[in-house]
Amino acid sequence: MPRQKSREQRMPIGLLNVVAHPTTVKDRYENLIKAAVKAMVPMRYFGNRWGYIAAHEKTRDGYIAGTVNTFLDFDRSKPWFDKIRQTVLDEDELDQSVPEHLKPEFKAFNFLLVPEYHRILVDLREMTISNAQKIFYSQLSPESIRKPLGVKSVEVYVEQSIEGLEKILNLERIDELLIVCRRPNSDSLHELEEQIDSLMEEQNAREYRQEWKAERSGPGFVPNKETRDLANVSRSYGFTSALGYAKGENRQTPHSTEKLPLVEYTTTVPEEETAINALRRNATRVISKVKATNDDGQG
Repeated sequence: MPRQKSREQRMPIGLLNVVAHPTTVKDRYENLIKAAVKAMVPMRYFGNRWGYIAAHEKTRDGYIAGTVNTFLDFDRSKPWFDKIRQTVLDEDELDQSVPEHLKPEFKAFNFLLVPEYHRILVDLREMTISNAQKIFYSQLSPESIRKPLGVKSVEVYVEQSIEGLEKILNLERIDELLIVCRRPNSDSLHELEEQIDSLMEEQNAREYRQEWKAERSGPGFVPNKETRDLANVSRSYGFTSALGYAKGENRQTPHSTEKLPLVEYTTTVPEEETAINALRRNATRVISKVKATNDDGQG
């Protein structure tokens, strides 16, 4: 009987930006992951779903590969009902029927940390990027994780769509534009990010906002190169939103990069390639796309 051909799968890849200060702490990203794995404390991220970073390893190309486990969990202090006996279980019956260490609806997803650029590639076949952001923030930001490493603060941002930002900045008419940037890493991808970091550190600022409103007459607000460059930084450290008109629309509508995460795609054959290796194979391409855009700006 002929061997069945392995089936290719389409694999969406999301990107998270981890910001840890101070930047003088060596190997802080790898050590934060290690500390989270060692602690192994599940955190709720959506409804009754919980997740934690379960494993990590350093690859030969210097990346940190890992796995996040997720599962359903329920409040055992609330009544549990036996529908056959039509009674509520007491505590002993519950422990015998459903041991506390057993969790239903287990799912796992893989990730790849690129320490040089403090970015995490996420396999999105079993996870949304917004929920992945919640998990990594809950795992890396607690004081018990970061303080022993000398890390004062950790933020995790969803890397937003390059094309989505371009569409917003190129709306037929922009009436209002808001750019929000939170403190970047000074060892970042772009010179402007370093300038913003220095400016915010000097003035003890947590967030930088730039807001523009167009004249009522004329073509609307027209962002120049400086505004576009700042908006590009906000893709990684905040967001850009606009109120305006897209081409062909006769109604003013809101637009925001917060709703437009960056997602790259690849194909993989699960029988022949692990998810980790698929992420490794695409790491340079995905990071290069973000880096090239940051270097060139949006102008």
